[in-house]
Amino acid sequence: MIKLGRAILLTLLVFSMVFSSMENTYAETRAGIEFVDVPKGHWAYKEMMYMAQNKIINGYGNGYFGANDNVLREHAAAFLYRYLKPQDSSGNPYIDIESSAFKKEILALTKMGIFTVNSEKKFNPNKFLTRAEAATILVKAFNLKLLYDYDFQFLDMKGHWASDYVKVLHSNRITNGTDIGKFSPDRQTTREQFSILMYNSIHKNQMKNLMLHRDTKVYKNASFKIPFEDKTFEMGSHVRVLTDPRNGWLYVKDANGFDGWIAPYGVKVDLDKKADLYDAPRITHPTYSSLAPQKVTVTSEEDNFKKIKMGKGSKWIPNENLEVPGEVFGANFDDEQVTRASSLRNERELEEDKDSQLEMFTVVTKGDKVYAVPENEVARSSSKTMRSDSGEYFTINVSHQEQQRSTWCGPANVVQALSFHKSISGSSVSLPTQDTIAQEFGIYYNNRGSSSSHIKAAVNNFKSAHGLKGDNYILGDILNHSDPAGILISRVRDAMKNKTNAPILLVDTAYIPRYGGKSFRHYVTVSGYKSTDGLEFRIVDPLHRGNSSRTVGGVYWESVIYANLLGIHGAVRAADYYGSNAVMIY
Repeated sequence: MIKLGRAILLTLLVFSMVFSSMENTYAETRAGIEFVDVPKGHWAYKEMMYMAQNKIINGYGNGYFGANDNVLREHAAAFLYRYLKPQDSSGNPYIDIESSAFKKEILALTKMGIFTVNSEKKFNPNKFLTRAEAATILVKAFNLKLLYDYDFQFLDMKGHWASDYVKVLHSNRITNGTDIGKFSPDRQTTREQFSILMYNSIHKNQMKNLMLHRDTKVYKNASFKIPFEDKTFEMGSHVRVLTDPRNGWLYVKDANGFDGWIAPYGVKVDLDKKADLYDAPRITHPTYSSLAPQKVTVTSEEDNFKKIKMGKGSKWIPNENLEVPGEVFGANFDDEQVTRASSLRNERELEEDKDSQLEMFTVVTKGDKVYAVPENEVARSSSKTMRSDSGEYFTINVSHQEQQRSTWCGPANVVQALSFHKSISGSSVSLPTQDTIAQEFGIYYNNRGSSSSHIKAAVNNFKSAHGLKGDNYILGDILNHSDPAGILISRVRDAMKNKTNAPILLVDTAYIPRYGGKSFRHYVTVSGYKSTDGLEFRIVDPLHRGNSSRTVGGVYWESVIYANLLGIHGAVRAADYYGSNAVMIY
């Protein structure tokens, strides 16, 4: 009996150990879901955990999510079915799904039009889902539409059957593609990739929220002609989009319930004939240049002029058949009539009009009236008559460093940032050389790049050792890849405006137009901010000019956001999306 008791006890002990081990292995069955192959630092951790926690994509039951495994077509049907919960269908148009464990899901999604029946009447349930197929079913499942007059196309999507679906997915910022400029449509879709695409589709469909990256005028309808005179959504405001886009126009409502139309990215129109360009919405400010017929992006309209995007800035073009309207009034703005000008078309004709009581003047428009302001009155009256875009403009003192080929961009940015702290401290300390910084990093002459942690530590250590003014630098990321640029803008702007730090950004240069087709991770320092005519950062770029046939280094202003996802925000977001380094040192 004693021996038997010991045997039973031993058996129970072994069973207890095995069961305990199973509990740890099958952690996903417990309240806190964990997967061996999805550590918290994984680039798609948030998206995969969302899928698992909401029972959309389950793990394998052995503690693994299968992040790098390819998705079968029948599994994709199951994932969408679990989220959409569609009505089941009994009709079966396929000849190859009888043995599929997900027949019900396939048929339900086919009835919805998410999957279509091919000429062979095959679903191919056990074939891997391609990225083109993933884009197609997600666009259909979440009823996604093309946004903001999107005209970008991946290099490998021209002529592809799924080109339109991929455009929709990209315009909604649900995907950035794979390699630079490519979508890789025929590549198989992994479970981690599908998790990201579906997660972004779900949240895009649910929220339809937009954060504005500049002060945005609100209009009474989808036209620049009738604005709300006293209503502007401030930069950083969140609005809810209530309708599908109409040629760049969005009908939105803010948190206070105010609704109206905005065109945050401009409206594209066809310029069907040659147009003269102006620096301001007045006939007295010509550029003496013109624009050939082409498609242009209009961002506002004022006093019979349209404001259009021109490269990194903007110009004004007159509306068709522009003429000085009605009557001309005096400069005192008391509506004292000076002359009738119903047939006058420009400043010269008005000046030569015999009835004019003013010999030398500047024509200024205000509302629907035209005023003839004597030249000596222009300066005094400018606060009333001359209009300018509202916004901010400021720079900080950062000395440009050309990076050494042996040490790359990290040490150069350290010296650039320290030059700012030296300037605000009034210090005479000698800044370290790039060689010294590189040796501190351990990257000297070994063809290795810097890390964000290296750069942060080097700047903080030198500042502390020499008593330079400014805050300690910290590391940061763009927390949500589907977010607009608000996080980036506010952090960079505040650091410079408060003169605490010179922010350093990690960028993917393929998203900065001046770099052309180049593709690599690169650090730059930001030394200025302006929102007066489109949001731009002043970049101090240490890139060695000999590394490219293009002039890319030096100091330049660059837009934070372009309509086709290029610009500093896109470059930072891409670096964050594909890399492990923090993209902000600020």
